[in-house]
Amino acid sequence: MKKETLNNMKGLVAISLLALLYACGGDNTQDVGTTDAQPPAEEILVPHLEVKTADFYVNKITNDSAWYWKVEEKSAQQGVPVDEMIQRDANFLARQDAEVVKIANDIIDNKTWLEAVNQKAESQGRPLEEMIRADAYYMFTQKQKQQ
Repeated sequence: MKKETLNNMKGLVAISLLALLYACGGDNTQDVGTTDAQPPAEEILVPHLEVKTADFYVNKITNDSAWYWKVEEKSAQQGVPVDEMIQRDANFLARQDAEVVKIANDIIDNKTWLEAVNQKAESQGRPLEEMIRADAYYMFTQKQKQQ
């Protein structure tokens, strides 16, 4: 197994464990009085992500010729006007983005989880906000598979 694949698997396991911790009530760890006290880690400050609106996606679809063409093709197949199909797709994407952003903001609000994602971002050489969104999207897709 490639080292990169193994590292990715380790990262996914860590994120899954942190998600489980979060689902069970967050970070309820207590200091049990270790003798090797370490100074507190520098706090990671990340602004909350904002949800993209349906209007944002309508604009993206209409200004991207390849995307517009695919939606136009889908509208013809379903017998729906193009504008209506664009709006349907934009509404779907906005609802999906809202769920991903909620998970991302949950990551940001959970210090332990955020630190784990930060370590993963550093190990992969990716920006923290990009890694937060990627992990949130991964968790969203896993949740969708379970439904």
